Amino acid sequence: MAQPFIATHDEPGRSFPGRRNRDRYEEHPCTARGEVSGPVSAGCGTLEGMDLGNGWWGIAAILVVGVAVVAYGWLSDRRADRARREALASPPSSGPVPAYLTLDAATHATVAPVLTEAERRALPERLKDASAIAAGRPSDDFVTDPPWTVLRSPAVLVCPAELSDIRDLIPAVTSLEPHRSLVVAALSFDADLLTTLAVNFTQHALVALPITGDDDLLTQICDATRARRVPLADLHAGYLRADSLGTCGLWVSDARRSFVLPPKVSS
Repeated sequence: MAQPFIATHDEPGRSFPGRRNRDRYEEHPCTARGEVSGPVSAGCGTLEGMDLGNGWWGIAAILVVGVAVVAYGWLSDRRADRARREALASPPSSGPVPAYLTLDAATHATVAPVLTEAERRALPERLKDASAIAAGRPSDDFVTDPPWTVLRSPAVLVCPAELSDIRDLIPAVTSLEPHRSLVVAALSFDADLLTTLAVNFTQHALVALPITGDDDLLTQICDATRARRVPLADLHAGYLRADSLGTCGLWVSDARRSFVLPPKVSS
């Protein structure tokens, strides 16, 4: 069995069983000062006693470089995101500057009339014999033939819920023939959605008239147009039965009432 290794500072001629222990004994400053006897551990109460080695310094250097790279990438991404937002909000740097449309101009554009002059003269008489629905257009932004809003052969969507997003109307809009108008009857509409519909109405992007009413009024509209109630969940899911939309010959609304007229039969 090997004898335990014991060394003292006053034994300069003593041989050592291993070069590693010998080097540690001879080179460590604590042994040179006579502070310890025997092999020296990693620490001896001073910073000089730490034997980190080149590997630890390499790891520290990698960590410092890694943190610097991450910080640079984060700052670079922030600058790039800011530049993209500014580019989206600014006109193109080359070519003609686009004419931006203000909300006031968008909602007060002139809407082409729907009625011919002969139909306009005959309309008051036709309205006398029509059943009125106690719900009118939400604002004058939807006027087509003052003082009325007139839609010819519109599709009619009835949803017994509050509508708050233009995307709720996508299933109905995508099922329409090009340029066909739409009446949307619901329990209520979000203010932002009403503004969106008004802008689209005056710009002829989507001619959709919102009508707000209680459950009885929605039933009256279903009876007059043969529309079916469409749950909001179906609209969110993008589902719309082919027979869900109603229609009529002429939809006429003023500020207080709406009228559902059948197609006029020519004599």
